[in-house]
Amino acid sequence: MAPIRKLRSTTALLQLGFGGLACISSNLWAEELSLELQQTDVIADIVDDSRNTDSYRSGFSTMGNKIDVPALEQAQTVDVVTPRVLKDQKPQSLDDVAKFVPGVNVGNSFGGTRDALMIRGFAKDEENGVLRDGVRQVTGRNFQSITTERVEVLKGPAGLLYSMNEPGGVINIVSRKPQFQASQSLGGSLADSGGGDAWVDVTGPLGESGLAYRLIGQRKHEDHWRDFGVNEHTLIAPSLAYEHEKISALLAYQYIDADDVLDRAAAMDANGTMIGSRDQRMDEKFSATHNKQQSVNFTGEYRWTDATRTRMTLGYAEKEYTDEQVRFGSRISTTSVPRTYAINEDGRYSTEYQAFELLTNQDLIGTRHEMLWGVDRELRKKRGPLSGSGALSTFNPYNPVYDGEPPANISWSDGRDFQRTTGYGAYFKDNIHIGDRWIVSPGLRWQHYEVEAGQEHNADAGFSQSSGEPLAYLGVLYKVRDDLSLYASYSESFLAPAIETDDAYAPLTSYKPETGRQYEIGAKFDNGRMSSTIALFDIRKNNVYQKDQNTMTQWLAGQVTSRGVEVSATGYLTQRLSVLGHYAYTQARYSQDVDYQDNYIPNVPRHVAGLYLTYDGLGFAGGKLRSGIGARYVGERYIEQNNDLTVPGYTVTDAFVSWSTTQLLGKETTLQLNLGNLTDKTYIVSTGNQSRRMSWGEERNARLSAEVTF
Repeated sequence: MAPIRKLRSTTALLQLGFGGLACISSNLWAEELSLELQQTDVIADIVDDSRNTDSYRSGFSTMGNKIDVPALEQAQTVDVVTPRVLKDQKPQSLDDVAKFVPGVNVGNSFGGTRDALMIRGFAKDEENGVLRDGVRQVTGRNFQSITTERVEVLKGPAGLLYSMNEPGGVINIVSRKPQFQASQSLGGSLADSGGGDAWVDVTGPLGESGLAYRLIGQRKHEDHWRDFGVNEHTLIAPSLAYEHEKISALLAYQYIDADDVLDRAAAMDANGTMIGSRDQRMDEKFSATHNKQQSVNFTGEYRWTDATRTRMTLGYAEKEYTDEQVRFGSRISTTSVPRTYAINEDGRYSTEYQAFELLTNQDLIGTRHEMLWGVDRELRKKRGPLSGSGALSTFNPYNPVYDGEPPANISWSDGRDFQRTTGYGAYFKDNIHIGDRWIVSPGLRWQHYEVEAGQEHNADAGFSQSSGEPLAYLGVLYKVRDDLSLYASYSESFLAPAIETDDAYAPLTSYKPETGRQYEIGAKFDNGRMSSTIALFDIRKNNVYQKDQNTMTQWLAGQVTSRGVEVSATGYLTQRLSVLGHYAYTQARYSQDVDYQDNYIPNVPRHVAGLYLTYDGLGFAGGKLRSGIGARYVGERYIEQNNDLTVPGYTVTDAFVSWSTTQLLGKETTLQLNLGNLTDKTYIVSTGNQSRRMSWGEERNARLSAEVTF
């Protein structure tokens, strides 16, 4: 009986804790409402609307089931960055989006030029786990604020529905869709570093045809926040939707031409002393990436009945890139920084995706079933660049002299490396509703992969492998009350081996797919105004592939474990006051490894926390003011696998104020000022798993934006 008494005690404590949160929120809500009823500018009542786009809370998500499911009915963690958060915080990258998502931190972002988020301690340089509308994207910068509706982060192994991924989780960027009500928006922003952007967003129906369109365009020319460099982007994103009694279809395309400053010119010597300063770059003006990236998605659904539909999804994405950079030598000191020039020319990534799914709701033997059956195919291709190198002058931070141009003599590699990975999957998931309180969710996938890798100039370096295995999922959820759920889940992941065929690395004698599993337990609270989640997880990943860029070696680490706890709270504290709050503790270590047994995974802070408060509704000059302020803490992180050096933790504070009116131009107009790093904190935001490849966090900054909607 002791386990039952313990379960009852735990349930009672959770009810007391979440009930207290509900009571505090309700009391604050009632007190403020009684005061506001005496004012003339009362805000409209906030109702329990899971799709309320003006809230920090999201009562639903699609990631865990590929259909809209209430948060209280999901036996896993899905964090949603809502449209309101994106509007208020004006993120410029996926790194910014993740600032207030628990358990997510910036990894090796290649000098701020690509998405590289670590989820629950896991990431891989070329396996970014980023989807757009459920379709995998290539390595690069995939978040564009002007085209994004919201962002969802599914925590833990996602192999059941999303094929081959790291066990930490996946991120889905949900695009803005065509609307059947006409709307036109113009906007732009100015950065205090110099320059800015301008954009247009037009949507509406095409007569009575059942078609609707959307066209988004953006041009950005903005000075880099450090002493030199310019970021330039051109974006165009047309889309077309069709709605009929039984048919829905969406075709979307996005093209980006981007030149981004590649800035990881922060370094540390062997004693842990920082070389140079945040205010002065130690690389060159030519250090940048040049990318052309495009993607196209198609989704079509046919509704056979109100309870059954079929869905087809097709997707393709590619990126062609060239980068030039400055690399620092190992014998680095405070007055002498050896430098070399490196160029990677005409590399290419691409992905293809096809899926066919059957979704049905059925009542069977007194239970309600939400079933998903599907098959998919995914093809990932990488064509390595032509690589070259040359000599540059040694740099003295106290007496800076720049070369200004790449070296005249460049030594080129013999050819390119390549890899082609094909995955085939068949999967099933069923959310079984047993009575009004219990939901049991079994799932199973068969995953098969084929991988080929080699070098164009060296046939002997070729390698191929194929294999397959099942992936299981099981979730159990109990609804204690209408606003409180307890859950437990088990999930698995699978990732085909990433084969390094570069001549600089000694080849492995064998490769194995990386497999992972997670146990998670937690509780969720949602009363329609405020939502909160607490989750405890234990992840184990086997056959971990590692490479050391200092010693140019590669090996199978054996096993990595990540254990931790995440707590989040989002929504309305009162009718005017919103909150984003989170805390995460993550302990990610090499649990089996010849060289780094029990060492911590680089770039993973054990402690991360954040709190953001926003107040809305103050009348001012014929319009309405909205303002917010928040701080986030990122703990100390190890830089390399040997755990000899660390970068210190930091706390950064951001704020914004916006003013909306219909009186300025006769149309809905919004002016907004966003301020970053208010205290001008000096910190390292990411490392490339090397003490000589790190990036400074941005100094105090400001961005003024304007938007007019017709």
